[in-house]
Amino acid sequence: MALFTKYTLNTKTYLGIIFGGTSCLLYFKNKKFYNYFFGIVLVLGVFNLLDVYYINMKLGIGPFVFNPIFTVLLVVFAAFNKEILNLLFPKNNNSDSPN
Repeated sequence: MALFTKYTLNTKTYLGIIFGGTSCLLYFKNKKFYNYFFGIVLVLGVFNLLDVYYINMKLGIGPFVFNPIFTVLLVVFAAFNKEILNLLFPKNNNSDSPN
């Protein structure tokens, strides 16, 4: 009991646990929706709107505060899901433009 008495969970932690659990369920139920939902969860984590651990790591540049753990996770997620990024940001293959 002494190990857990000095840590308190706040609303950001509860939201992170709920959204993380929902992402896990969506992974097995609907992979396409999971990719979008988990990406949104990571973006919310980068901007420090939710957290999944009782210790919150923050870096700030002026008024802009971000979570470096979620930033690394977002970069790794984007690297492994390039096809989703191609769907969201398609390349403009305009044949009328001069090269």
